[in-house]
Amino acid sequence: MTNERMAAMMNDIPVGCMGNDSHVRIAMAFHESYEGLAAFYGYETRPASAVPWDQLPPENRNLMCSTVKDLIDRGIIHVAD
Repeated sequence: MTNERMAAMMNDIPVGCMGNDSHVRIAMAFHESYEGLAAFYGYETRPASAVPWDQLPPENRNLMCSTVKDLIDRGIIHVAD
């Protein structure tokens, strides 16, 4: 990722990780799938993040939501209306 892209993303923070917006729903689903599948691949996630979505530290939720929103904005993830 270029420094210019990172700076542009930082201008958008906080994206917000509340409500039922697409980026929030995708981030939540990604987290739940990731944590559920990690053990099958022999990976142990950090205890602070190996919790249900609503118990994640705000920094973790915000990072995940910002990442998903960036992927949506760049057209990498397509969201059906």
